[in-house]
Amino acid sequence: MRKEVSSLREPIRVLVVDDELAVRESYALIFNESNRHENENIKGMRSRLFGEQAMTSTQVIGEKSNEYFIVKFCSGAEAAVKACQLAFEKNERFNVMFIDMRMPPGPDGLWAAEKIRAIDGDIEIVFCTAFSDVDVETISRRVPPADKLFYLQKPFSSHAVRALAIALGHKWSAHRRIAKLAYFDALTGLPNRNLFNDQLAMVIDRAIVQNSKFAVLYFDLDNFKRVNDTLGHAVGDELLCTLSERILDLLAKDGLAKQKPILAESKVIFGRMSGDEFVVLLNDISSVEEVRLLASRLVSAMQQPVMLSLHHVMTTTSVGVAVYPTNGESAEQLFRNADLAMYCAKRQGPGRIAFFEDAMNEDGLRRLTLEAGLREALANNELQLYYQPQFNINDSTIEGFEALLRWNSADYGSISPAEFIPLAEETGLILQLGKWVLRTACEQMKRWCDQGLCTGRIAVNVSALQLAQADFLETVISTLRDTGLSAHFLEIEVTETILMSDEARSIAVCARLRDIGVSVAIDDFGTGYSSLSRLRNFAVDRIKIDRSFLQDMHNNNEDRILCNAIIRMGQTLGLKVVAEGVENFSQLLLLQEEKCELAQGYLFAKPLTVFDAEQLLQKDVEARDLTRTRRMAVLIAKPQAL
Repeated sequence: MRKEVSSLREPIRVLVVDDELAVRESYALIFNESNRHENENIKGMRSRLFGEQAMTSTQVIGEKSNEYFIVKFCSGAEAAVKACQLAFEKNERFNVMFIDMRMPPGPDGLWAAEKIRAIDGDIEIVFCTAFSDVDVETISRRVPPADKLFYLQKPFSSHAVRALAIALGHKWSAHRRIAKLAYFDALTGLPNRNLFNDQLAMVIDRAIVQNSKFAVLYFDLDNFKRVNDTLGHAVGDELLCTLSERILDLLAKDGLAKQKPILAESKVIFGRMSGDEFVVLLNDISSVEEVRLLASRLVSAMQQPVMLSLHHVMTTTSVGVAVYPTNGESAEQLFRNADLAMYCAKRQGPGRIAFFEDAMNEDGLRRLTLEAGLREALANNELQLYYQPQFNINDSTIEGFEALLRWNSADYGSISPAEFIPLAEETGLILQLGKWVLRTACEQMKRWCDQGLCTGRIAVNVSALQLAQADFLETVISTLRDTGLSAHFLEIEVTETILMSDEARSIAVCARLRDIGVSVAIDDFGTGYSSLSRLRNFAVDRIKIDRSFLQDMHNNNEDRILCNAIIRMGQTLGLKVVAEGVENFSQLLLLQEEKCELAQGYLFAKPLTVFDAEQLLQKDVEARDLTRTRRMAVLIAKPQAL
């Protein structure tokens, strides 16, 4: 019968501490732990304990309940402390403790409660006393937290004892479930980032006091994304669970852990940070070689083939190591340096180990940490598109927007595109980012069209690596099809240097884009030294004068002549010309004199959020009946978004 009940609900583990045998026997009856007949002494004790309303043993034992109690009885404070210590070590922790305040001649219940709270901070403690002078404030101060302390004054009802045990048992279980969700990884059961950070803080505090050293080993799976992409996320999850158990077995065989280590006092703490990233903290190290040996064993263990239910998978890992206090005295520094070391290891090849060194200078550190952050930026919703309008300066209307990628990192703050775009191109991440930018820009343009705010086109910048992909054109076509945006609303923007780097392919790509209705613009025009005869071979629609020619054109006659030449050349070829980087009215007036049709820059608007861009489009619609000068004044009115 008991097994059937326990299958429905976890048992409530109760510790009863009282120096009188008859009282312990009475508790046993309450929790259905005894069916023996009561003698007169027990009946008398039950009467003193529970008053005149004391129930018969038959009534107590006969209560119907789905609750299943496991009860431990102790006759003194010292025995109770030992019982709690043993239960904690065996991971059979007590939920609730009923403890008598006075247990002469040994230590009292308050002494035991202090010791037990130090062992197990979650146990619910119920003080049972016949005295009315209990100092609750003193007890709460000595045995915090106060919300895990309760008081029963004798005599009390047997119903009250049982009901309180059930309520506190359920409270304890609920707290543990919440803590598990908050502090343990749902997939692997390992400590998550939150719990690991808490434990790391405790380890640092202890290391300061004991003048000890420890190491943080940060590692992930090389090319784990390929497993997810080719075999599916279910297989990826199975792989992560299998490898987690393999590492736990390794730590156990090395004598570092007998079970999942989660305590700051453990020799090791092993946790999952996110995705395929894991961390091991090795406590009380005597030498760097001790750390190197563990790192090598981790690499070897991860390189062994993994037999999953349906697949045979080969994996490797790269490990980065930071040692306290040499490589950092705070959790943040240690994580950052271990992470940096890991990516240095990756650059050396799969299955490598790297210890953090000061030679990894600040530029390299930032570059590598940004690379790590950029890989997660899409998943963390840290990337955002801003939209900078292009104005027709002849009639003061908006002719379109250029979509500009921005990265606001939770760890590093706002990162300049001049810093992360080259990094993305070097690492190949630009392919993933480029597809996201193209789709997001098209989706936004379609929404504006549906709202009746559609004007001109949306321009999307494309890198050399994107343009070189065999499926580039198919990506553009499928994106337009999936988002429902008409091709004539999209413009692909490529720098002059990229266009000329593979002229034959660029000519073919531009021609195909024109065939499907997508326009092409040459960005940074004037810096690539393309000749007029070569430019005529490209099916382009717009050229954008590089901002460097506009910066000083009102003071430098040569710059003005160059701008004039580009404008005339574009007009000769039937191309529209866009002046970039217009920041003041002097530049605007000169461009109007030179008959430049389009312009963009901070004078008109900085890159805008979606909300601010929509506000500007609404202004453009409402100002159509105004004069050109008045329309321009309305459209460029401040404040503007950054």
